[in-house]
Amino acid sequence: MSVTQQTPDLSGLHACAGKCRCSYDYGVLGIDSSHLFLLARSAAAAAADSSSARWLLDLLRAHACAGQRRLVTSATCLESECFRSFRPVADGGDRPSLSDICSGIEYGEVGSIIKSIPDGASYDLPLKVEVQARVLSFDRGERSLVEVLRDVDGAAIVTNDEDAFDVIKELVETNVISLYPMMSLTLMESMYNCHALTAAQASMVCDQAVASIEPRTSEAKRRRKVRQAEQIVQRIATAEAVQRMNTLIHRSATPSAGRMEL
Repeated sequence: MSVTQQTPDLSGLHACAGKCRCSYDYGVLGIDSSHLFLLARSAAAAAADSSSARWLLDLLRAHACAGQRRLVTSATCLESECFRSFRPVADGGDRPSLSDICSGIEYGEVGSIIKSIPDGASYDLPLKVEVQARVLSFDRGERSLVEVLRDVDGAAIVTNDEDAFDVIKELVETNVISLYPMMSLTLMESMYNCHALTAAQASMVCDQAVASIEPRTSEAKRRRKVRQAEQIVQRIATAEAVQRMNTLIHRSATPSAGRMEL
């Protein structure tokens, strides 16, 4: 089933303040299904069913960095992994779709913000990758996303999957691919720092990253994600406190409108 891609509506976005730290000079951001599901769970946790879809779309639009960055994903990630109605019968229907988590969200709404690129005819990337004496699976979704972005200059990939990040990083370090991988939480902090996300939005995603850790995740990676989330939330809280203090100092140093200066 094909869906006509619409031009993303960027009218509601705010320009990043100063240097754009969230784009890291990468003009294309590949978004995998694990990151999309993290955003969906965050939106659902923050809003009622009737508005969770709007919250998710707002989070996705913020990733476009006020139009400075194109958002892309693979057809496998979006159609087969994120929307059950597009998933082949052979894949089964045991996993939820984005519309299950964010009531009312539709494929076309997500597709109007994130461009879905058709998968290639075949993959020449490995199914298994050895990373520091551990053999990790290179899952189909992330593999398809890497494939469609391999020839795109200035592309980064964001994932909430620890294993996927380690696999992509290993392939970059061994010169198999030249993409830049980043974890979801790292991107959330950067987007907060350049004001693409509010403190509440960024902290909300950090909380859900911890709450949605899969049971099969190793204890070491679990501790790493929990520690990273806690540190980011603390840095955000500190930054907000400093900002409030600076605002108070500025107000106290500014003469009130009704006071006559001598």
